[in-house]
Amino acid sequence: MFRSAAAALFVLTGFAQPTPPQPATGGSWRFLTGYHSEQPSAFEAISLLLRVAEVPSGFVALRSCAADVPVVFNIPAGMELHSALDEVFAFIGGGYRQEERNSVINVLPALGVPALLKVRIEKLTIDDPSNLTLSVGQIEETPAFRRALLATGAAQWERLSIISSVRQPGDPEPPKPQPLEIRDMLVIDVLNLLVLRHGSAVWLYSEYRCAGRRPHFGLTFIRR
Repeated sequence: MFRSAAAALFVLTGFAQPTPPQPATGGSWRFLTGYHSEQPSAFEAISLLLRVAEVPSGFVALRSCAADVPVVFNIPAGMELHSALDEVFAFIGGGYRQEERNSVINVLPALGVPALLKVRIEKLTIDDPSNLTLSVGQIEETPAFRRALLATGAAQWERLSIISSVRQPGDPEPPKPQPLEIRDMLVIDVLNLLVLRHGSAVWLYSEYRCAGRRPHFGLTFIRR
């Protein structure tokens, strides 16, 4: 019923408890160069901003079968990420908000966090957190997540990692994987923890819902 794609390697170390979510302030995350972009949809526009900002972040997109509206935006050099996101939100007429959770910028639907990302993982040892997609595979196998996924009636659950750079000959060997202990954390906070430890990775969660069809879910990881 569910399909998964190949994994990518991410170097992650350590563990930190998540802090309560706060409104995103942008901090020192500024665009070093200006951008003018025309994207076919809000999903592509927001995804692009998070990628070029090169900050640990996550994006939850609720998508339908309705026709997408193109998004045009201009980002001057030096603009902070939170201001750029607000401009895109205003252009598309709302529907999204941003907050900072444990130093990770999250773009979330105004309606709230989807049920799958609010599943609570009571206890889990992630064997190799350097392999982000397989780490999520372990989350998927927890009883709490399996129950929640079945309850959605999903037609498909897909996960994918996209790597913008690959290891070259002569690069140092990656460090030996260190197991990561998860205790009493929501799935969204586990995802944030993983991209935070990478430094500039982005997770993209999508729900596709069309009238008369079973929903599709997807989780993509992007690293630079």
